[in-house]
Amino acid sequence: MKKVLSATVISVVMLFAIQQAAFRQAGSKRRTVSIALSPAYKMILPSASQNYIDSVIHDLIFSNLIGATYNGALFPELAERWEVSANGRQYSFTLRHHVRFHNGHPLTVQDVFFTLEKLIASEFPTYPEIHVIEGATNFIKGSSPRVSGLVRVNDYKFKINLNRPSPSLLPFLANENTAIIPADFAGKSPADFKNSPVGTGPFKFAGLEEKMLKHKKFMVLHLVRNSDFYAPAGNVDEIEIFMLNTPIDIGTRLLFDLFFLSANEIPEISAYPGFKIVNTPYNTVNCLVLNVNGNPILKNKHIRQLINYAINREELVQKIFYKQALPAHQMIPTGLLGYNPYYRIDYRKAAAIFKRVNPQGSRLNIQTVSNDNRLAVANFIRDELKKFNLQVTVSCVEDQLYYFNKLIFETPDSFIIGAIPDFPSPPAFLSQLIEITGLYNSTHYDFGSITSLLQTFPVQNIKKETETLALVNRMLEEESVYIPLFYHSQLLALREKVKKLIFKYSDVIDFSQLEVSDE
Repeated sequence: MKKVLSATVISVVMLFAIQQAAFRQAGSKRRTVSIALSPAYKMILPSASQNYIDSVIHDLIFSNLIGATYNGALFPELAERWEVSANGRQYSFTLRHHVRFHNGHPLTVQDVFFTLEKLIASEFPTYPEIHVIEGATNFIKGSSPRVSGLVRVNDYKFKINLNRPSPSLLPFLANENTAIIPADFAGKSPADFKNSPVGTGPFKFAGLEEKMLKHKKFMVLHLVRNSDFYAPAGNVDEIEIFMLNTPIDIGTRLLFDLFFLSANEIPEISAYPGFKIVNTPYNTVNCLVLNVNGNPILKNKHIRQLINYAINREELVQKIFYKQALPAHQMIPTGLLGYNPYYRIDYRKAAAIFKRVNPQGSRLNIQTVSNDNRLAVANFIRDELKKFNLQVTVSCVEDQLYYFNKLIFETPDSFIIGAIPDFPSPPAFLSQLIEITGLYNSTHYDFGSITSLLQTFPVQNIKKETETLALVNRMLEEESVYIPLFYHSQLLALREKVKKLIFKYSDVIDFSQLEVSDE
């Protein structure tokens, strides 16, 4: 899953470049793309993904049973097809034949079960979707050697039986944490596998080395095209990932053919010929999360609602962002079913609530990071709430990984968090938001009736789905625990030789389809 991290967005510098040296294999010129990622990856093992950088690498090396486009459409990857029973409690899958791992071994049901059971054993408390698989609880307790709900039919067919219907299961199987790894780690120890992974993805792991670029030393991860990849692919032969622990300047980035940039760098980049700038999808919702369990003031629902209605999203976006954000009036991200582009939070409600409650002396602290626009957002919110006698201080940390992966789960304060719809469907996203064990429910708030409603979410009925999602949105606004602020997109500078660029769900580039022109 593309984590936030893991349910939040980390601002990263991601760079692509065509190497100047010519590589030849069997007499043909190799198309090589360089990527610079900041910060360096932590883990090349899908179930242990820690940040966005890990996810980028997983997407290159591994494949899922199911894939998803950036607008939430599911499509077959390793699973050639699937069927859902009438009661929604049994999913039947058929794997593609002739798919091979990078070591040449064929993909079978055994690999799928090994992957899912390892995920259940290591990450059970994190994913609500896992709880609904029959036998998962007994397996994690150690009272059963297998997950009884995973049923083998033959080497290429299997079933997943559930305790109750779950519209989140299929999208869950499309996130990178459920990417399929070979049974028994392809004969390697877990530690060796993490250092030399084997998958079925479009590129094979080919090693690590140190490399110099403009007098700077980098660790470089080499990946080469998987000639046995099971699906049509682009024309890139080799990828080199330069891992950065600190950002690099514009001058260095101009050596590359595709890279992320900030809005204030647009004028500088536009001065160079041969580049164009595009947006990734606007499907990252950034919100203010109020820690109801950690701050007594926030137990008062009216205070939470006052905060929600007091923040002018349009003004926030206009002051801080340039073509890189849209005002957010609901938690459902723009690319998902249920998002209503015409819905608006009524700011007049703030004045009405202010007349009924006395927030005088109420003090809040917003915890954020100092090296991106979130600091400016936090200061804007502070000034907005001051108009209603809410006293807000802003605390900053420098380390983004520490902030997104640790601090936001421990702070007793309110805090800003970037949330990514890692699961490309509304019920999957919302389950991560409101389930006690959900990735995004970092304060473990009990949403009660909303959770119950989601557990009976209608499936295969678009009208009822949209009606239910509209109701959920109103209930979330009533609770005002998550306060939507803006939908964010990344900005990409592309050199003309990058001819084909496709996004998967969230803002992850589909590397398997990347195409560049010959030099």
